[in-house]
Amino acid sequence: VAIASSFAQICFDTLVRLALVIALIVFFRDWPVPNLVGLIVVMMTSIIFCLSVGLLLSINNMAYTDIQRIVAILLQYGLFLSGVIFPMSSMGILAILEPWNPFAVFIAASRSFLFEGVYLYQGALACWAIGSVLLLVIAIRFFYLMEQRVRGLS
Repeated sequence: VAIASSFAQICFDTLVRLALVIALIVFFRDWPVPNLVGLIVVMMTSIIFCLSVGLLLSINNMAYTDIQRIVAILLQYGLFLSGVIFPMSSMGILAILEPWNPFAVFIAASRSFLFEGVYLYQGALACWAIGSVLLLVIAIRFFYLMEQRVRGLS
C-alpha cells in the first residue's frame, strides 16, 4: 500500500508539473519544434544514468547509513547547478562546468531537442551516454556482489 501510494503521489506531481509547463508554453508562446528521436535518446540516457547512480547509492546506504543524509544535502544545493531553474550558460564562470555536469547536459539537451530541435554540444552528450552505459554495467555488477554479501550468502 505504501509503495502504491508513493507511486500515485509521483504520478500526480508529474501531471501537475506537466500542466504547469504546458501553461507556461501557451502563455509565453514558445512553441516546441521537437526532435523526438533526440529527445527519446536523451531521456533514455538520463534514465540509465540515474538508475545506475541510484543502484550504487542504495547498496552503499545499506553499509553506510549517512549516505542518505549526504545525498539529500547534495541534491538540495545541486539543483541550482543542474540547469533546472536557469541554464548554466547564464551563470558566468560556472558555464565552464556544464559539460562536466551530467544533469546539466541531460537537462540542456532535452530542453534543446524539445524546443529547438537540435543540441549543439553533441560531444558532451555522447560522452555521458557512453559513460551512463558503462556506469550501469558497473552498478549492476556492484549491486549483485554487495547484495550477496549484505544478505550473508557469500
